[in-house]
Amino acid sequence: MTTIDGVDPMPVSFATPWEDPADAERSWKRDDMHMPFALTPLAGDWVRAIGQGFNLAPVIFGALPLRWHARVWNGYAYFTQVDNVPEAEKEELSDRWIAVSRDRAEVTAAYWSDEVLPELRALEAEIRSIPVENLQPAQLAA
Repeated sequence: MTTIDGVDPMPVSFATPWEDPADAERSWKRDDMHMPFALTPLAGDWVRAIGQGFNLAPVIFGALPLRWHARVWNGYAYFTQVDNVPEAEKEELSDRWIAVSRDRAEVTAAYWSDEVLPELRALEAEIRSIPVENLQPAQLAA
């Protein structure tokens, strides 16, 4: 049975546009902490893009078979985590992911301030230096 936030809010007659038939079997959590409001279509596309980005960490930091999926229904963002292991191995996988997350917490602030922010600032400066007012559309596109 599909649950959202641990509750089955949808009567059987409610037609859910499942993008992937497996979505109907997953439990979904609405992200009301980061996005407690309805999203515009562009913001919904962004949520789906960052949801795909969540899948890099388990691979890079531990070759863990965790995958996240992001969906937007009725303007609200929902996420689910899929543990691609047999039921008997889920607790061990969860323990490994918690350990990886704790290890990363120790170095994330320095990574952000010493590597990510300088790169973002350099990219922004480069973009801001483009004289968009003086370019023809084809030049601007290039």
